[in-house]
Amino acid sequence: MQLNHWHARICARTKEGTATSYTEMGSLPLRFYTGCIIIIGGNMNIIDHLKVHLVREHHLEPVEQVTFPEIRIIRNAGLEFVGTGKTWGSILSVALVLADSITEERMASLSETFFSFTHSLRKYAGRMPPIPLIGTKLGSFGLLCFVFEREPDSKLITFIQKQKHGSAWSQDYCLSWILDVHNARVYRHDGLPLKMPPGEEYFRGLLYEYQVALSSGR
Repeated sequence: MQLNHWHARICARTKEGTATSYTEMGSLPLRFYTGCIIIIGGNMNIIDHLKVHLVREHHLEPVEQVTFPEIRIIRNAGLEFVGTGKTWGSILSVALVLADSITEERMASLSETFFSFTHSLRKYAGRMPPIPLIGTKLGSFGLLCFVFEREPDSKLITFIQKQKHGSAWSQDYCLSWILDVHNARVYRHDGLPLKMPPGEEYFRGLLYEYQVALSSGR
């Protein structure tokens, strides 16, 4: 699924990043972000759409642009995007993969591989307070998003939600979410933790925005 034509709307966002309104404005697509305008559209698929905003708004650096050796763990894993960055001293990594055509076995394998990667990054996390050998070591956390352009069935959703590794105690949990593009719905992981950045509302807003873009581009 792609945005095959230039499409236009103004997207107003709250400070939390949730899409709140859209307005058709002729032939040029514009997005407003606290004083800046971002042009979007033209042959952008859902992975590109999500990736652009994760990099720009959450400062996640695509792993192919970083130099740490742990990238070898996921270099050939088959993930469409992996971005990593620091959030209050902790490491946050987000991965995207198109999941319509992959098996449950493959999904479980991707989850394990991504956890191996995110767990390996904990050495780069900071401390709180930031005092060597005294402050508490912070964690490295991962969110693997299985992106479906067709509506996934409930059995598959449940299976993915259970793909969890690590723990809050060890500061290394890695979770799996489902992004249902067709319905602009987000299915979070099963159980704790209750919240995980970038957040359900954030992804839901991006999916809804993408659907609006598709509709206006037809």
